Amino acid sequence: MLQAHSGDFELSTLTALSPLDGRYRQKMQELTPLMSEYGLNYFRVIVEVHPFLFSHSLMTLLLKVLFSFF
Repeated sequence: MLQAHSGDFELSTLTALSPLDGRYRQKMQELTPLMSEYGLNYFRVIVEVHPFLFSHSLMTLLLKVLFSFF
C-alpha cells in the first residue's frame, strides 16, 4: 500500500494539524504526513493518477492485441 513520506516535517501551513499543533506536536508527529494539507494533496494525486495509469496499461494491452493481427 502507498504511504505518505514519513520523515520529519517542519511546522508550516502545509504540515499543520491546526488545533493539535503546539503542545501536542511531538505526540501527533506520526499523523502529520497523513492528516495535514500535505497528506491530503499527496493522496489526492495518488487517487487521480491511479485510474490514468490503469487506463494507459489497458490501452497498451488493447493495441498489442489489435496489432498482433497485422
